[in-house]
Amino acid sequence: MVVTNAKWWDKLPADIRKGLSEAMDEATAYGNGVASDLNNKARKNVEASGKTKIVTLSKDDIAAWKKAMAPVWDKFAPGIGKDLIDAAQKAGM
Repeated sequence: MVVTNAKWWDKLPADIRKGLSEAMDEATAYGNGVASDLNNKARKNVEASGKTKIVTLSKDDIAAWKKAMAPVWDKFAPGIGKDLIDAAQKAGM
């Protein structure tokens, strides 16, 4: 996540903003790849340990979970913004 002051950002020349945006996109893609690799390795270790059962939810289970989460999304939307709620839901959360 990158946070900056909008006034500062808007004062930057267009070519600088473009370069910074491209660099942030690259860094985000790289970081997400590293995180994905770490998560996959951790999952394999959990599976290999034999101490944990991983349950894959059915489509019906996922639908029920999303329905049960609706009041939670509604509760927090005013504080964090509907746009973030919508993005999380679109991402499958």
